[in-house]
Amino acid sequence: MGWDNLVGLAESAHRVSAASLGVELLRKRPGALQVRMTTMDGSLLPRNGFTQGAVTDAEASRGTGVEITTSTPGQRARLSAGYAQSAFSNPLTDTELTGGITVVRTERVRRGARYLESALDVLNNAKLFGRTPARLSLGWRHERIDPLYRSVGSFVQADRRQDVIDLNGGIGVIALQGAHTIARDNLANVVGVLTSQTRSSTANMVLPLATLLRVQQRAAWLPQLNVGVVLSTQFAESAAQNFRQQDLTDQRSTSIESGAQWQLDAWRVNLRDNRTHQDNRQPGRERSDFTGTVQALSLARSIGTRLDGSLDASLERQRNEELAQVNTVRRIGLSGNWRATNSTVLSSNVTAAVSRTPPSISDVTNIEMRAELTHTVRLFRVGTDMRTGQFFLRFARTSVTAVPFGFVENTALPLGLATRIQWTVNSGLSLRLW
Repeated sequence: MGWDNLVGLAESAHRVSAASLGVELLRKRPGALQVRMTTMDGSLLPRNGFTQGAVTDAEASRGTGVEITTSTPGQRARLSAGYAQSAFSNPLTDTELTGGITVVRTERVRRGARYLESALDVLNNAKLFGRTPARLSLGWRHERIDPLYRSVGSFVQADRRQDVIDLNGGIGVIALQGAHTIARDNLANVVGVLTSQTRSSTANMVLPLATLLRVQQRAAWLPQLNVGVVLSTQFAESAAQNFRQQDLTDQRSTSIESGAQWQLDAWRVNLRDNRTHQDNRQPGRERSDFTGTVQALSLARSIGTRLDGSLDASLERQRNEELAQVNTVRRIGLSGNWRATNSTVLSSNVTAAVSRTPPSISDVTNIEMRAELTHTVRLFRVGTDMRTGQFFLRFARTSVTAVPFGFVENTALPLGLATRIQWTVNSGLSLRLW
């Protein structure tokens, strides 16, 4: 409650400092071979909100890293690699948390992480059949993060290795993208820890019909189509004897998403359909499968240069195959933005969602209303750069209502079914001084 450390420099135990140095090794061709070295030292104290009750650890880390980037003339082949080491610890900053109990201090652990990214333009403005332009770029990404690797300067998922092969290209106006990922955890092969592998493949295609069919008149009536497919497999590679067979991960997931977009002068229309299926294959859980569908419609329109609004509606269904249970969510929302002046903007949105989850006897309605007023204030100019501040005022209101199926108006609600409302108002001022 209040500011006792406005600029963040008063407490050395709650500070992160970093420095980096970059060197061009080939001066005649900038970007051909670069080396960047970074060092970081920091510590963070547990800073919870005054309404949050939690016991958290202080964190401290010190690390160094080096990164090398290189490319061929014309950027046809590119390579980037880096390695970092971080020494992490949890210092004891408050003895009252131990309650007088003797505790063993944690040891500082030094771990490493590495990555490598490469890309090659196989086809660059090539011609198929002498007339159709084609392009194709292949890439490979590798990263490995040691177990227990941690840094206060950035968050990464430790104890994980991942390799990705991707391709980006197109034939004429058709854009294509694909990737295949292989990931594995428990890199130290710790006994008693589940080791799993994840493999996923993605493919996306974008087709602008008007350009593809060379339509000149009323081309806006033809949409841009996009299709995406995601296939994912996760399975347990090994496990200790204390795991049951039904606890070992073994599932296949499929997601297919298609959409169409129209741009009609000031109108924008977007249709989307998404279908997912999760197939669990653990012994004893073969029927624990889930299927989901989402159909969505979005309409947006601009009125002049200062006002725009949109209408969004969707229908979501989630089916539990094991229980033969279907959960349904119907959602509709309105949003708008009004730029009263070049410095003042008013934005608002209202969303209503009705959920039905059998065997519950009621529909649950959630309504959210949000509005925000922002005003930019000019402070002073430094050279050609203007230093600014922004004042904001935000209002939010949410309500949840449970209504029984077949409820008749002017009758009493059953015990335990009611409406809960919460609203908040907050304001602030942000400044950019340097």
